[in-house]
Parts: sequence; C-alpha cells; structure tokens
Amino acid sequence: MNALFSRLFAAAERRSAAGLDRSDLVLDGLDLASNDYLGLSAHPLVRAAAIEEIERSSTSASASRLVTGTTHVHHRLEAALAERLRHPACVTFSSGYL
Repeated sequence: MNALFSRLFAAAERRSAAGLDRSDLVLDGLDLASNDYLGLSAHPLVRAAAIEEIERSSTSASASRLVTGTTHVHHRLEAALAERLRHPACVTFSSGYL
C-alpha cells in the first residue's frame, strides 16, 4: 500500500473512531429536497409520455437551446403551455442548475 492510501485509511479510521462515519439513511416520507419532490417521475402517464417523446425525437445530453438552437420539441412545448395557460404565446428557457 502506498503512502497516500495509508494516510487516507488512517484518516478514515480517525473519523470512524470519532463517530463521524456516514451511512445511507432510508427515508419514507415527503421529499422536499430533490427535483422530483412531487414524485411525478414514477407516474404512469409521465413515464408513458416520456417514452413516446423519446421514440419520436430521441434524447441526448446535448447543450442548451442557447448553444444548439431551437428544436420542434421547444415549439411543441411552448404551444402546449400557451394553450394551457390561455396565452397567445409562450417562451421556455433554462436557468440555474440543470
């Protein structure tokens, strides 16, 4: 074992001895800390719509609209939001951590 690993293991032992170990805590209740606090990611209608859109448009971890341009998906989303909100038009954009 090299010197770096020896130091890391020694530090881990000190944390453990001090009662500072971290462990997984399984919570069962309301989640207000995640991006899925309403639990919609597991809803059957949301999952079906996501699968349908992936099959129609594909998916990727591409750059933002500002960088890669507008797609038909943006236009469909904005039209649906405008209709739902009873506005003549709608523009979506990302901000913050995605």
